[in-house]
Amino acid sequence: MSTPYHDPADGPGPRDPRGAAWLTVAEIAGELRVNPATVRLWISKEMLPAKRAGQRKLLIRRSDLDHMVEVKTIQIPASLLELAISRARELGCTFSAQDPPAQQLQMAIGYLAACATLGQAARHEQGEPPT
Repeated sequence: MSTPYHDPADGPGPRDPRGAAWLTVAEIAGELRVNPATVRLWISKEMLPAKRAGQRKLLIRRSDLDHMVEVKTIQIPASLLELAISRARELGCTFSAQDPPAQQLQMAIGYLAACATLGQAARHEQGEPPT
């Protein structure tokens, strides 16, 4: 038994033939917390397939979005995570045990960058050349 085709231009349908919901650029941007222009850039670079629904509206299958996000997710080696966090702790940064590893890494990188900037400013005040 075949599933009848639903044209996205006809408005929201129950499901597309592969069983995934159609999403708008605005819905994806909101979900991923990016600018809608970023989503359109992914579409123009063919990183994210989309269908036209009228002259201006673009629709994207949920499964295509999920695939793109899965492929683009960067796996951070545990050793790099541990190194950044331990160095930040040595310099005085504290983390909560409940913070997820990605958040700890983000905090550590921000802290290390701030320490580097402050260190450069202090060396500059002492008359040392920039490194």
